[in-house]
This record gives sequence, C-alpha cells and structure tokens, in this order.
Amino acid sequence: MNQHLFLTVNALAGHDARLDLLGIVLAEYTPYLFILAEVYLYFFGHRKVAAVSAFYAVIVGVHYPFDIMGGIMTGALGALSISVGARYWGYLTDRILKIDARVLGTKG
Repeated sequence: MNQHLFLTVNALAGHDARLDLLGIVLAEYTPYLFILAEVYLYFFGHRKVAAVSAFYAVIVGVHYPFDIMGGIMTGALGALSISVGARYWGYLTDRILKIDARVLGTKG
C-alpha cells in the first residue's frame, strides 16, 4: 500500500466521529457482508465456480474481502455509467454529426 495514502487515512482518525464510525463498521462488518455475498452467489448465482474460487482466494489470503467488495463496486459503477451513457449516445452522435455537417458544409 502507498505509505503516503496510509498515513493520510490514519491521520484522519479521531477528528470526526462519523468518519471513525464508518471505519469501524467497515472493518468489522465487511467480512460478514462478503460471506453473505458468497453464499448468495453460490446458491442463487449461475457461476458457482467463481463464488467458490473467490471464497478460497480470501481464505488463502490472496485477496482481502474489502478488495473484492471494491472490485464489485467498481464493476457496478462501470455498468451503471455505461447504462446511463447508452441513453444519451444517440443524442450525442446526432449533435456531433450536425456540428460536423455545419463545419464541413455537408447535409447531415
């Protein structure tokens, strides 16, 4: 881990009660949330092999639960941004084509 980032985060401890509470809750309950997510994926998901391998990666120590949760959140935010972006894609391409037609003097 980046030492500067580590020292910056740890310097925030004790300055804000809400931030301290958030850190404590994340440290204490993230492993349990990970276990619940793994159980859900195993029984209700379509990829049992992925759920089992993720579980063993945490048990062996290759990944931490928060690392995997961060990956899940990053993937979800990426999917959400693509979904929202797809709504406006037609509008953006039409605007670009109209600007291009005005600049080049062609019919668009």
